[in-house]
Amino acid sequence: MKEMNLPAVTVIVVAAGASRRMGFDKLSFRLPDGRSVLQTSCDALAAHPAVTGLVLVCGGNRTECEAIAARCTKPCTVVQGGATRADSVRSGLAAAEGELVAIHDAARPFVSEAVITAVLTAAAAPAVPVKDTIKIADGAGRVAATPDRASLYAVQTPQCFRRSLYLQALSAVTGEKASLVTDDCSLFELAGLPVTLTEGDYANYKITTKEDLQKEKTMRIGHGYDVHR
Repeated sequence: MKEMNLPAVTVIVVAAGASRRMGFDKLSFRLPDGRSVLQTSCDALAAHPAVTGLVLVCGGNRTECEAIAARCTKPCTVVQGGATRADSVRSGLAAAEGELVAIHDAARPFVSEAVITAVLTAAAAPAVPVKDTIKIADGAGRVAATPDRASLYAVQTPQCFRRSLYLQALSAVTGEKASLVTDDCSLFELAGLPVTLTEGDYANYKITTKEDLQKEKTMRIGHGYDVHR
């Protein structure tokens, strides 16, 4: 790939979740090639030439995280996560050395080099247009509104920001407000800081339910062509 003139980049891999919706540790699940979800995510990020180091934020899976860090092709540090996502990223940020930080959900193992490149180049978050019509419902399940689908995007990771700005956002979002943070974009939004989106990839999906684990077997689609006279 073309050489990228970027400052040092540290990727923070958030792997501290409890996998409550799965009922088992999804990050340890073995994909068809024998690697775990977590290993696959780390390998994809470490392989990118612009990434200078990784910080792996662990939960109860510290032993696995340390083993992955020891095999990593880039410098990789393991730190303990916190009670919320914001707390976990705060721990990762304290160990990050890059001027740019890119925060990635460990449960997105199929992130491509192209998505990583776009994110790092623009210091932005990858996103894809929402395909389905979205409904806003009240507590009783009645439809309250239908937002314009043309303006809706599903945001993915890694999400890249300047480290100094991320520290500023963390300082502004504390206490109960921090519990509202579901991703790094929402942290910046709560802090009143701008967020930029760049092109994502539908294949860069997050493994959240058991059904998501089947997509690797059923949704990998190749493209080709045939030529006739």
